[in-house]
Amino acid sequence: MWTEKDITLETLAAHIEDSGVSCKLEQARIALHTAAGIGYLVVLDEDRKFVRFITYLPVAKDAFEEQKREFEHRLNAEVFMASFWLDDDNDLVVDYPMTYVHGLIAGQFMVNLHRFASMLEYVTGSKNEDGLITLDQKNEQQEQVNDGEPTDSCRLTSHAARLLN
Repeated sequence: MWTEKDITLETLAAHIEDSGVSCKLEQARIALHTAAGIGYLVVLDEDRKFVRFITYLPVAKDAFEEQKREFEHRLNAEVFMASFWLDDDNDLVVDYPMTYVHGLIAGQFMVNLHRFASMLEYVTGSKNEDGLITLDQKNEQQEQVNDGEPTDSCRLTSHAARLLN
């Protein structure tokens, strides 16, 4: 078990790597990708003592506002774990805060990391019946541009989403 004082990005990144998951430690975050290639972050809110799992998923710009809001509300009602909301860049923000007040069990942290990644794949697949999350469309366009060799840099389309790659 880690104490509050033990919780740093360096400690978390080292444990993630030791657990066999690739990650990239950056200045104020840890960048990861799901098995399907969806980028997400682990960040620390040191003031409030939270580890946050977060990502930004691009939403179809041409969808009606009402349709986007209904999708956001449906995800919040039907998907356990994270909170979903639309930001000013038209991204679907997916956020799960995990407290580390009084410490954190390393195994519990990794379970939540894996659950968050699995939940992202579920949301972008099974819960994306209307195609409002545009990851697949962007990937297909990129594959055509690069003759079948997509690059990670174009997976996500908005400014916030691009920061993950």
